[in-house]
Amino acid sequence: SYDDEIYSATENINQYLLKMIDKLPIKNSLVLIMFYIDGFSLSEISQVLGISLSNVKVLLHRSRIALRDLLLKHNFQKEVL
Repeated sequence: SYDDEIYSATENINQYLLKMIDKLPIKNSLVLIMFYIDGFSLSEISQVLGISLSNVKVLLHRSRIALRDLLLKHNFQKEVL
């Protein structure tokens, strides 16, 4: 069914994104996973990693850029980003 196709496509994209996140340096991948997958707040990430809130914000921003650049390098559609 159409819903099954959408679910399957979403699962494929999620798996692909996780594979790309794994290619990033550990701090970048960790902060992305903690924020987007595990649902940690910025202050929780700050406490767990032992870094300031402003450093978490900078790290998250740089991690998003690194992931975007990696996806573009692997020909992921820019319109999706």
